[in-house]
Amino acid sequence: MGKIMVLHPMCDGADFARELIANYEDVDVVSLDQGPTITRSAMDYALAGPDSVKKAREAEKAGYEAIILSCHGEPNLHPLRESVRIPVLGCTQVAMHLCSLLARRATILIPREIFAKRSKEDVINRNGLQSRLASVRQVSFDVPLEDVGELSRRRPVPEELIGPVVNEAIKAIEEDDATAITFGCLFMGMIASEIQQRLKDEGYDVLVVNPLPMAVEVARLLVKNKLSHSALAFPLAEHYEVKGLEVEKEAVHKV
Repeated sequence: MGKIMVLHPMCDGADFARELIANYEDVDVVSLDQGPTITRSAMDYALAGPDSVKKAREAEKAGYEAIILSCHGEPNLHPLRESVRIPVLGCTQVAMHLCSLLARRATILIPREIFAKRSKEDVINRNGLQSRLASVRQVSFDVPLEDVGELSRRRPVPEELIGPVVNEAIKAIEEDDATAITFGCLFMGMIASEIQQRLKDEGYDVLVVNPLPMAVEVARLLVKNKLSHSALAFPLAEHYEVKGLEVEKEAVHKV
């Protein structure tokens, strides 16, 4: 089986994705050379598009057999699928489908940022999973988001990180009837096993799905069975190279 590429659609922060899937020898994490340093708006998603498409096409030519977006908002997922014939997966998409297989309704936990909530709701709507979503809940931390990332690397996990996440998960279970918990950021995925154990200790034996590692497992399954996204749903688009204000047609692909 060939390699899988995790595309980190921003210029910084790929080290967290690498740490989260460090045990997968068949996976490479690639970040952007040009684009946003972090994706916190729809504008950032748009700016990530050109180099994301370039990286995806280069990956296919280099022999990679699947691509996974590390950003849980899945920026430019559909354009990427129109750029290559190898499967392209989003983390949230995979996590929510697994939750729907194994539970009734799931809650997505995210940091307290307005756009983060909207972006996850957009993913749910695009995938028709509204009936399987219990809620998108925002976790408030007493430290800046940048510090949350560093705290997620510490073992044992600091209480100022795990405590607010577990408390919000319990609220989702008790108030939203969530029967599964998943995450909308890499930071929380870094402590997924600790969150699940803490919830069990609190008396909540709930399904916890860690999006990026599960997306790798699903990508492997697709590659093994020679499956990819439908060419009728996502036909290869005409590719253009933008230079200044001119747009040059580079190639035309036919399904």
